[in-house]
Amino acid sequence: MSVARQLHAQIGLFAVWIIILRVVLAPAGASLAAAKLPADVNILIIYVNLCIVALALLPHNAFWLRRPLTLPAPPGTPPPDQSV
Repeated sequence: MSVARQLHAQIGLFAVWIIILRVVLAPAGASLAAAKLPADVNILIIYVNLCIVALALLPHNAFWLRRPLTLPAPPGTPPPDQSV
């Protein structure tokens, strides 16, 4: 996949994510507006992305992605069926 295609895919994914969050958080944004608080749905989206999604992705990227990619033996070790 070319770099331009990957960029377009990431931008599209970002746009879909924002649309989903706007739909999900619209009632909470309406209640903030009714309470006359200095926030709107955009502040809620920032909060969800930075305080919830980011904290969930940290352990996901640190542990789960590395587990299948760990080396079973040190580099240079022959396979078990080829003994020295």
